[in-house]
Amino acid sequence: MSKRITEEVVRKVFTKSTEKKEDEDSIEIVELDGNDLIQMLMEDFSVEEEIAQAAVMANVGMNDIDELFQWCMDNQLDENVIETFCKKYNEAKKMDCEINSKDIEESKPTFSQFTKVIVERISNADISLQKKLKEIWTSFLNSVETAETSDFLNFECIGSGLQTIHDHTSTSINRTYPGYLTSGKPNLVLCQREDIHSVALTIYNHDAEKPLPDMDEVLLCNEETTKEDVELICRRAFNDKMGKIYSVLYAEKLDFNISINTENLLMKADIPNRDYQLVFICCKDSVQQSYLATALDKYRAQVPEFKDPSRLKLYIENHLTRHGEHEKTDPTSMRAIQSEKSGMGKSL
Repeated sequence: MSKRITEEVVRKVFTKSTEKKEDEDSIEIVELDGNDLIQMLMEDFSVEEEIAQAAVMANVGMNDIDELFQWCMDNQLDENVIETFCKKYNEAKKMDCEINSKDIEESKPTFSQFTKVIVERISNADISLQKKLKEIWTSFLNSVETAETSDFLNFECIGSGLQTIHDHTSTSINRTYPGYLTSGKPNLVLCQREDIHSVALTIYNHDAEKPLPDMDEVLLCNEETTKEDVELICRRAFNDKMGKIYSVLYAEKLDFNISINTENLLMKADIPNRDYQLVFICCKDSVQQSYLATALDKYRAQVPEFKDPSRLKLYIENHLTRHGEHEKTDPTSMRAIQSEKSGMGKSL
């Protein structure tokens, strides 16, 4: 941005100025700014936009449209003059936008100031103390739903910002869903307890070029699993845009209340992604005691048996082996940390 363009010049170009037109009966005040003058030159005098912009910038503060048109006639063939002043106009316009944004931000009160005004206004009202407290609380709740203060963001704004960051930094995986599973349905898979991990890996191994399942794609259930844990992975599937496969392992361990909540969620939730990919894997020996397994029985799927475990071993090795200059000295990209002491990095 040119240092020769000052804030004062910017305000002169883009702030409304006044032109007085007198007749024998009255005085009419016409408000014009740089944009108005440019528009008049283009529409009333058929001047090209760049020449009109250059004329306004070369004659900052001038409000006489005829004088501006004459400048256009005198300089329209001088490309260097037009380019110079047109460039200055664009820089001034950019600065004007920055100034306006700053002024708007500074004009907003802080959250404490906003709250203080609410309290003072309601305290002066001739109503009971109970109604005053109710009015203050209602006004406070309404204020946090808007962006009326300069130092406060509500959860909606924070969520929108985080979603934008996520959308710009995430990479689509687009896993291929096996044909024996149905998109848009909560698939149920039953197998022996010792085969649960192999079955889960088989689902992801169906598209062997894609990476191993990420931590947000798999939930290992136990007696301490909460309904929020299950609801979270389900909602990830319902809103997925990355082509991921979500699997819930040992789902038969979920208690009755969590199972009821999960069933209701699957039936009544608002699901933006109707082709979501979600699998519940249960131990077949324990499904008799599982309400969720019974509820999902109509969505049962059969995973083909792979008697050769070398395919899964190769799938894991391919994605855990480091390639390049560190391949010989440090061949794996995985570390197993085991310690009875805290602070050793087990939760990383």
